[in-house]
Amino acid sequence: MYQSLYRKYRPETFDRIVGQKPIITILRNSIKNGKISHAYMFSGPRGTGKTSTAKILAKTVNCLNIKDGISCEKCANCEEINSGSSVDIIEIDAASNNGVDEIRELRNNINLACSSLRYKVYIIDEVHMLSIGAFNALLKTLEEPPEHVIFVLATTDPQKVPTTIVSRCQCYNFKQISINDIVDNLKYICKEENISISKEILEKIAMISNGGMRDAIGLLEKASLYGDNITLEDFNELCGFVTDDDLEYFVSSLVDYNVDECVSIVDKKYLDGINLTTFFVQSIDMLRSKMFEEIGDESKVKRYSDCIVLLNDIAIQIRLSSNPRGLALATLCRSLLSDVKVDVGTEKSINRDIEKTTTKKVKVTNEIPEESNEIKVEMSSVPEEVVVQTDIVINNTFATASKDKLERLKEKWKTLNSYILDSEHGSNVSFLLDGSICAVGDKNFIYAFHYPSLVNRANDMYSSLMDTLKNLLDIDYDIAFLSDEEWNKEKKKYISKLKSGEKYVWIEAEPRKVEKNKKKKEENDNKDELSPDDIFGQDLVEYE
Repeated sequence: MYQSLYRKYRPETFDRIVGQKPIITILRNSIKNGKISHAYMFSGPRGTGKTSTAKILAKTVNCLNIKDGISCEKCANCEEINSGSSVDIIEIDAASNNGVDEIRELRNNINLACSSLRYKVYIIDEVHMLSIGAFNALLKTLEEPPEHVIFVLATTDPQKVPTTIVSRCQCYNFKQISINDIVDNLKYICKEENISISKEILEKIAMISNGGMRDAIGLLEKASLYGDNITLEDFNELCGFVTDDDLEYFVSSLVDYNVDECVSIVDKKYLDGINLTTFFVQSIDMLRSKMFEEIGDESKVKRYSDCIVLLNDIAIQIRLSSNPRGLALATLCRSLLSDVKVDVGTEKSINRDIEKTTTKKVKVTNEIPEESNEIKVEMSSVPEEVVVQTDIVINNTFATASKDKLERLKEKWKTLNSYILDSEHGSNVSFLLDGSICAVGDKNFIYAFHYPSLVNRANDMYSSLMDTLKNLLDIDYDIAFLSDEEWNKEKKKYISKLKSGEKYVWIEAEPRKVEKNKKKKEENDNKDELSPDDIFGQDLVEYE
């Protein structure tokens, strides 16, 4: 019967684990010196060797002829484990066995003697999926297991594992496997399987597998089944990837604010069956490479980084959308059209959003046509800057917070989903859905984004977000925008104060502070006509 390559070439001994040398060295030395822990936790991205290492650890500690921390593969114990017939190696998938009853059964059986091996090893995969009750049931057993029992917990999301569990384990973080290590392992497999495939394709596989060996081997298998003469173009089409030339064209159009081309390219790729999330991820990789090439040129680095953040936001949003095509195109249009690019002297001059020019580098030619002399800026176009004093909002939220207020606002918040494709509010709404409401007071609430980069963006567009919430939900709260990490710190501070008997007291202060650009107003009062310097700031204008 045919066996998939990733199963056939799953490592059997420590020396076949790829890309995790420091971890393997420690494990081998601990076995060699008889310093075996009662509990381990392996965390890291998928396909980096966590479960394979757990199985090898279980086999090695039970090997009858260990040599330099490596199992012999020939003794009775090794053969029993390799055949999968050992009842002393227990693998539990926490994703489907995450209840209290399963862990209680484990706890009841744990004191039973080993059937044939030296150690009984429990491997709990995706341990973060266990329920709170299951973690509590596991806790005491994990802390003081019988001498013949070893636990190995594997997880791709260690943050969800309670610290009480983590503190009782010897923890190892598996890193993403490097491109060179993946390519070398793929070459080894190709040699063993007589697969003829170009180095260019192997490098492409290693790059897009995102540090996961299992994904890389899966792509290699798919390419090998296509035929011996597979080209890079064939591989891209087979896997739904975009060629470097197409990516280059899209990235240059994006950097140059070419809205028509960007929209046309994205729409065509969608109609060609290309996964848009994959397309944006590939584009981000190219932008990152170009950004590092331009280190030293502040304006170019800034533009590349802005584009990376934009595409990352779109990739996050469309994963949750029922209409990824529409949302991607709408977000691209709104973002590019709200940015500023001025090329005075051509018919394509753009000056759409003067309030954002303080963050844009503007190129202006020396030859300014006569009609441009009539450009004037009214004071209404100079926006007021809203500064939110986050510490006051957090304090006042905790001072008046309640569960009922939280539930009521969360229920109201759900209606934002229906506006995700709305032409006026769509981009703000989709942006707001990348986080969660954490605590709600009388006039304030705390909102945590899952991605720290979104916090600055939310604060930068605070006024428009407030308008959106007032129009759609009829609420007028002051909001403290935090990252998940910042929220966890504030929550711990809140709990600590409660335990010590301290209370949050309402601060009678205005958390929204409005600042006007008085200097700009004085300059405009004294001038009838404005030059490009007056509009965009002398430091930000380059003359050609």
